[in-house]
Amino acid sequence: MTPESQSKIAQILPYVNVSIKNPVDLGASGFILNTYIKCIEIVVNDPNIDIVIIPLWPDHIYRHVFNRMIRIFESTSKPFAFCLPNIADDSDLAKRFNSAKKLLHKKRVLYFLSLRDAAKSISLFCNYFEFLKSHNILNRK
Repeated sequence: MTPESQSKIAQILPYVNVSIKNPVDLGASGFILNTYIKCIEIVVNDPNIDIVIIPLWPDHIYRHVFNRMIRIFESTSKPFAFCLPNIADDSDLAKRFNSAKKLLHKKRVLYFLSLRDAAKSISLFCNYFEFLKSHNILNRK
C-alpha cells in the first residue's frame, strides 16, 4: 500500500494492536462496522492493491453489511472476494448467511468458506494471469 493509504488508515485506527501495512489487520477495531468499511474503502482505492480479499467474521454476517460491501465491490474493477471462514463451524451462522448468500449470488460476488481455499484460488488466478501475459494473450482482440 502507498504511504498515503497507510496514513489514512492510521488516522482511523488506534495505535496499538493493529497493522496498517498490507495485509491490514484492524485488531478489535475490525468489529466496528464503520471503521471496518472505511478501511476497506481506503485499501480498495489504493493503486498498489491488485486483489481485494475481505475476511468476514461472525459479527459481519448480516444482509445490511453485505449490501455495503457490495457497493464497494461495484465501485472497483479489481478482483474482489469475501472469505467467511467461520461458516462451516456454526450452524446458526450458516443459516444467517443464507439470505446474504442469495445476494452474493445475484451480484455474482466471489466468496470462499476457508482462508486456505481463498489463498489457493488467488494463487491459481495469478498464475493464469501470468500465463496469459507470457503468451501475449491479454493484448489480443
